[in-house]
Amino acid sequence: LRILAGINLNKHIGIEFNYADLGGGSVTVTDNVSTFTTDQYKASLDGFGLAMVINPPITNKLSGLIKLGAFSWSSDITSSIDFGGGNIVTTKNNETGADLMFGLGLIYRISPNFAIRGEFERIAIDKEEALVGDIDTITANAVIYF
Repeated sequence: LRILAGINLNKHIGIEFNYADLGGGSVTVTDNVSTFTTDQYKASLDGFGLAMVINPPITNKLSGLIKLGAFSWSSDITSSIDFGGGNIVTTKNNETGADLMFGLGLIYRISPNFAIRGEFERIAIDKEEALVGDIDTITANAVIYF
């Protein structure tokens, strides 16, 4: 899930604010050879971004999209180890950080108040901090201008 809002400073430069729930995942390792345990790891990530957006014109209705900014994120990580016989050890950890966010795309203006936008975006998250690493998204968006 991603929600964004922005303001145009002029015809080709703007500022964009977004919230992104980047979901999560889990991994289960059963019968670990060295410990004879079942290990389960779950992680989820969300945060807020702020970016400068440049829209260089290509034609009257088509423009490029260049985005550069920062993403402030929070990651929840849960680890559970089942030693068998009802002996389960669970730890929870919350990591936070702020990292580089950038993107490229195209905007096609259908009318003065409506456009469609496609973009590639990368949030360059330090894997040591969040246990996730870079997050790449390709999105198509409907844009309403006020």
